[in-house]
Amino acid sequence: MKRIFNFLPALLLVLLTVLRAADEPIKAREQYLLLNYSTSLNAPQQAQDMMRYVRDTFGEANRTSRLKVGLAIIYTPKEQVAETVARLRADLALAQQMDVPVLVQVDTENWLPDSLLNWHDPAKPGYDPAKVDDVEWYGWTPDTAVKLCWRNWGTMVRVGPHPNLLSPRFQAWERSIYTALTPVVVEWLRALPAEKQWLFVGWKCGWETTPNSQYAYFKDGNSYYGRTDNPKWIEADRQLIGYNAARTAGFQTNGVLDYQHSYDVFMKIIGAHLSFLAKTARSLGLPREKLFVHTIAQGVDRYNMDSQFNAESNPSPSFYGKPTTSLRDNPSFMRCLAKGRAELGTTGYGIGEFVFGAKDYDTWHHWFTDKLAADPDLIFAALYNYDRMKGQPEIERAMLDAMKKTRN
Repeated sequence: MKRIFNFLPALLLVLLTVLRAADEPIKAREQYLLLNYSTSLNAPQQAQDMMRYVRDTFGEANRTSRLKVGLAIIYTPKEQVAETVARLRADLALAQQMDVPVLVQVDTENWLPDSLLNWHDPAKPGYDPAKVDDVEWYGWTPDTAVKLCWRNWGTMVRVGPHPNLLSPRFQAWERSIYTALTPVVVEWLRALPAEKQWLFVGWKCGWETTPNSQYAYFKDGNSYYGRTDNPKWIEADRQLIGYNAARTAGFQTNGVLDYQHSYDVFMKIIGAHLSFLAKTARSLGLPREKLFVHTIAQGVDRYNMDSQFNAESNPSPSFYGKPTTSLRDNPSFMRCLAKGRAELGTTGYGIGEFVFGAKDYDTWHHWFTDKLAADPDLIFAALYNYDRMKGQPEIERAMLDAMKKTRN
């Protein structure tokens, strides 16, 4: 009995601590609506215009609400790495000056230096036949390497060959780009005062990474190289590529790659590439909870786990659904989020890109309050593009009213 009484003071102290903590409100983390835009090195006023808009329209609300408005900025270095570093540094300084939160995305997938993947044209810079290993193939042998692809972004856009996302040489180039830009963000973040840490939303790896989506190849597509015409966009004429990445990683080395029988191979390619980017960014000093990978949410658990859940980052897939729904209505994704939290250290998720055609107040206010602010796991949602809100007074008002409901 004496031994029990000896422990009573310590037990009472624990109980008082628990009761005191229960009386204190739990501070919800910041959440962000981000207006997306791509930087242009030829438009130096662009960043000032965008940040000034956010500051003037939402600055006061940002300081008093946990729900905030900021910018998701895409940087595309291509050959202009030093110039992009300078622009990033200037943008971050401006964001701090104007109190505008930012998400940084560095593109190493969609717009690449023309010389990087030139395996086939001796008359162009960077020619090296060995680079056939760095581009995608529509079969298992180098004679199926592609010279060019097409992109459907509202109109048919001719682009270079799809990179082999798992090629060691291509990944070395990606690492060089991250090595040039990531330290700029790390230095800025570490110097931010504690009361301004909310200005850094995170760093997004990938750009809706999906083989055969941003780069489409058509039958006899190589014959269009050097010509001015393009093939007709006929789905039946498309040839799936991804064989080289599958071969490089050993995911599959024979047979046919198609969505019916080998969809898991494409998911593993996405996951391996995004994991590489996230691991690279983390090795350069960015914290795990600020790293996000961007692809497309799936409806099958193993596809989601393979493609976008890893130990280095959080998922941030695209969402193109109805304004009455969100990614939280995808049961598979939410199961994987719980698994990621338990096994991988996942701390939440983002929406890498989304958009609605609606312009009315009620639709947007409902989404901002019930789908964004009310979701404790959702860290940010990137609206494609900024003009979906800028110059839309009803959407601006809907966001400001949602922010009033989430004041600190």
